[in-house]
Amino acid sequence: MGQQSNLNPQGQDDPLAELRQETQSAAWWSGSDYSYLDRKPALTRSVDGRASFSLPTSALKNAPQAARIIVRAKDEYGRDVYAEHWLTLYPAGIRLVLQDWAEQVGDRVAAAVQVRSVTGDQPQAGRRVQAQLIRTFYVEGQQRTEVAAEQTLTSDAAGWVRPSFALPRDGSYTIKLSAQDASGRQVTGELWAGQRGAAYVYAPPQRYQAELVAQPLPRHPGEQVRAELKTNLPAGTPLLLEIAAEDRLIRQPLTVRGPVTPIAVPLDAASTPGVRLDVTTTYQGEVVRASTAVLPVVRDDRRVEIRVTGPSGKLRPGERVTLDVETVQSGQPQPALVTLNAVQEALYAVAEDPAPDPWRLFWGVTSPQAWQVTSYDLPPDGRGGGGAGGDGAPLRSDLRELALFDTVQTGADGRAQVTFTLPEALGEYRVSARAFSGQTAVGQTRSELTVGLPYAVRLSRPRVLTAGDRGMAYLSVQDEAGSDRTEQVTLEVGGAAQTQPLTLRAGRGTVRFDLSAPEQPGPSRWWPAPGATGGRAAGDAAGPPSWQPRGQPRLGPGTTP
Repeated sequence: MGQQSNLNPQGQDDPLAELRQETQSAAWWSGSDYSYLDRKPALTRSVDGRASFSLPTSALKNAPQAARIIVRAKDEYGRDVYAEHWLTLYPAGIRLVLQDWAEQVGDRVAAAVQVRSVTGDQPQAGRRVQAQLIRTFYVEGQQRTEVAAEQTLTSDAAGWVRPSFALPRDGSYTIKLSAQDASGRQVTGELWAGQRGAAYVYAPPQRYQAELVAQPLPRHPGEQVRAELKTNLPAGTPLLLEIAAEDRLIRQPLTVRGPVTPIAVPLDAASTPGVRLDVTTTYQGEVVRASTAVLPVVRDDRRVEIRVTGPSGKLRPGERVTLDVETVQSGQPQPALVTLNAVQEALYAVAEDPAPDPWRLFWGVTSPQAWQVTSYDLPPDGRGGGGAGGDGAPLRSDLRELALFDTVQTGADGRAQVTFTLPEALGEYRVSARAFSGQTAVGQTRSELTVGLPYAVRLSRPRVLTAGDRGMAYLSVQDEAGSDRTEQVTLEVGGAAQTQPLTLRAGRGTVRFDLSAPEQPGPSRWWPAPGATGGRAAGDAAGPPSWQPRGQPRLGPGTTP
């Protein structure tokens, strides 16, 4: 027999539950989430198609529980047969019929509860019922409960008891009831009683306050942290001053000198990367505390300056690039291990660089990690896929956002070089460098590389042409050089081509191509309009009467990209 505290005998069962039960073994029953009262299945042979068995029953927490009896049997072929029966287990021979909630009028609540027998469902007169009013409230975010009032009631001839309480203080309230049957077995119940005022109770304001004021400016070992304690505590009140660094805690006494008490704390190397000041005292039953934020303590002698220089101006996709790296500490060349990466700037619009500034966090709890994040799925050859565009220029295919991820060791002169090939994606690349010397001096820097092409080409054309349609396509070209000249451009699709002169003014120009579709259904190709250069494409095989452009526009012979 299975038992769960939140089962509803009248609820809609899972339609697959019976099927799942039929496929489980008795061993699975004993290990499932159900609380089985009899973990050893009762084996009883049927007589004239009937079988009987007995199971021990009990209800948890002295409250009615929904349960079900699960019966399984095997036929002569060894097949399982499954059946179940729902029932309610009662902890005693009586039960309490509760309302959903009590009736509240002002600060007073009243409820009506009936005592009835489980067998026969008859009202029970003369039954003693204990009723408690439970108050729930919160003090500074912590939940508290207390018994606000108690009553002992006796059920009338109809089995009713009517507890009534005044709500003494602010909070939310419930009524808990309990009764015993003739055998001493207990049954309990609970119902919502109401609320008075706010359930949150706040502590009275403190009479004594304190504030620690310090400027959060960077400080260095050998200097002092100067702070002021502002308080209304009387002069002469003792306090405990705590100076907390990452790996050290110093406690020392402090005495209030007046409304403002100056504090000076010397700093050393163990104070890095920062300290926090706290003062605490207890005065007339009140705990008075004050603290500062973490005050940074920096070590410039542990900073490595990195200089990364590369070619200026706009670079071409796929170009080989050499970066010069230089590491300097305290104005002198410093050998250091430098990590370098070049990542497309657009990626940082999606997520910030997760790597911290090593100079700020080197002395903290850090874990060196590296991430490569890309929006492209790279094929096994490590490139971006794609291919050539027919007779035109090859498509750009190496579209990696991560252009460089490498380490380099600078020499005694603090210099080194790194050479790598740029991807073919266009845009800005952020070059980040972080250096670590043998003396645990660290530093970082950042620079940019710009990748672009001299030409930008855009084609605007109809999406579909049906038989007999005429249309136009426009080819726009932008030359970064901004020159004035005339070039020949060709638009080619499906074997048919048109060539037109394109005049650039200040590096910009647009040319129109006239298009037409055949009058009769044919293959999915466009046809040059009458008079256009290029002639008619061959082939009139049957096909859908529509045209969808394929291929790539290309610059005509003699042009220089």
